[in-house]
Amino acid sequence: MLSSLNSLNIQTGLIFEKWNKMAIPKLCGIENEYGFAIYDENWKQVEERKDYIETTYRFVAAYLKQQEAINYDLSKESRRQSAELEEETEDEALLERMHRILLGSLGRKADGFLVNGGRFYLDGEHPEYSTPECLNPLDLVAYDKASELVMAEAANLFMNQLAGNKFRLVLRKNNSDGEGHSYGCHLNVLLSRKLVSNRENFRYLVTNYLPFQIARMILIGGGKLGSENKRPDCSFQISQRADFFEKVTSVNTVENRGIFNLRDEPHGDEKKYFRLHDISTDSLMCEQAIFLKVALSQVVLAMIEDRFLNDNLFPENPVEAMNQVSRDLNFKDRILLENGKKLTGLEILRHYLLKAKEYLINNSLGNEQDMAVDQALELLDQLERDPALTFGKLDWTTARIIAESRPDQAKKNLNGFRQIYPAGHYGLWVKRGKIHRLLTDEIIRQAKVSPPLNTRAYLRGEIIKKFGPSVNFMSWSSISIGSGNDLKSLDLGNPLLAKQESDMILSDLGS
Repeated sequence: MLSSLNSLNIQTGLIFEKWNKMAIPKLCGIENEYGFAIYDENWKQVEERKDYIETTYRFVAAYLKQQEAINYDLSKESRRQSAELEEETEDEALLERMHRILLGSLGRKADGFLVNGGRFYLDGEHPEYSTPECLNPLDLVAYDKASELVMAEAANLFMNQLAGNKFRLVLRKNNSDGEGHSYGCHLNVLLSRKLVSNRENFRYLVTNYLPFQIARMILIGGGKLGSENKRPDCSFQISQRADFFEKVTSVNTVENRGIFNLRDEPHGDEKKYFRLHDISTDSLMCEQAIFLKVALSQVVLAMIEDRFLNDNLFPENPVEAMNQVSRDLNFKDRILLENGKKLTGLEILRHYLLKAKEYLINNSLGNEQDMAVDQALELLDQLERDPALTFGKLDWTTARIIAESRPDQAKKNLNGFRQIYPAGHYGLWVKRGKIHRLLTDEIIRQAKVSPPLNTRAYLRGEIIKKFGPSVNFMSWSSISIGSGNDLKSLDLGNPLLAKQESDMILSDLGS
């Protein structure tokens, strides 16, 4: 089990089996659990769990009904297991069962696919949005930002049609409530099954990806006040999630979280694919930061698939290193590595980026990935000179400047920065030109109603548009349409399904 540092037993220069170049297209998706607070007519927060869950459930179910979303059927999905055969803890498994029982007792559907191929649902105690599968980083930025539009629309629907004067809602795109509770943002990336086909290959994946997970927060941290989960005190830190990781690896996502998540649930052909379920990232507001999160992760994982990385940058204590980097606002704190060297988080990240530039010379992934590596190196230089140069580009530096501009109003202003409903400060600053943009508002609005064209999400979205009432269920990898002699089952085990193939399937369904 890769649940401790010692079990990895990494040695620099370890000789691996002969390995042919095998990096596959890096299909990605982002899941965001939104902070959801309910208040009564006197603005007193509703904290009784059953009332809270039922209200959140109604919030999600009403929007899915209005959008004529298609029910998600978990039972038709690929089985959930662990890449290292580690089981969920008994407490976490019990929480999941109790949650499912509670949702079932409410008798309404709160989990479905939308017309853009994404999925909206209640997960635990939070409304969650999963983007459709995307190949291009900028596309995924658009779908991630479109999730904010979905949340705002769902809140407006709830307030205007269901709540009356009884409730007030506040939604934030954040990762903790400041009182010890954390909820996630997960980056999903399609990898070759070969990476987890044996222990040696899997060790290579974890050894080379985990240091990047820790160091990349310098560019993609969300920023937050103080510490939680009994971690070392600080006034401000780079990551919202760093305090909540307790192990090197783990299959769990609610407690005993591992920096590297072991969940093996490919949502596709299990013989070909492994879906990396990366729970270590923060929810982000800034388009630039979201773009870097996706594109840089794609490049590093491609380098790993092609066995391009051979330096041992693995920390002696990864959990401690995560806390160190998150609190190192001046990039001076050196992390002890397993090989005895000491490097700062910024030095580790710059090493990855320089290796990426070298890799991309002969292994092009696309213009967007090339652009992301160049932008990331420039941003590291700016952070070393003056972090204020990255305001409106990186979430954590933007949040820090906001907090320090009015210390007496820091918490309120940071909540306002991440507030989606009622409308918060971010949208106002976008209109004032203070936020660096990669996309237009029109592109984001289009992403809310149209699927990407170059993945299986296109087929899913088009089937919802054209055959909605006839669709029995959808999962990520299968669809059932019609009944009786007209019953048709579609296998979407290939997440990279091309538009031409999807159009042929749509033509057959329409005939």
